[in-house]
Amino acid sequence: MRSPNAILRSTKSKCLAGVGAAALIAASFAIPAQAQANDQSFVFDLPAQSLDASLREFGVVADRQVMFTAALVADQTADALSGDMTALAALETLLADSGLTYQLT
Repeated sequence: MRSPNAILRSTKSKCLAGVGAAALIAASFAIPAQAQANDQSFVFDLPAQSLDASLREFGVVADRQVMFTAALVADQTADALSGDMTALAALETLLADSGLTYQLT
């Protein structure tokens, strides 16, 4: 079962090649069961690094498929992420200072 999907949106007024940044990054959560989306915890131990690398490692640890354009996160960094938390809590933490948000669809 592949639901729900998360759409990441830029809250910055940044444009790339004439296209609004909001259309350039998306994360798709491949969640085995709806209940797991809210309840299952994962142990994260990600170092402070590029947001690109953190989102990729997040996907591996949380068993989620994350898709985004590298151009939108190219100059972004993420703080270290360490601890036992749900996938959504981890994603929110990673995106906290990035100017990016997500919307479950």
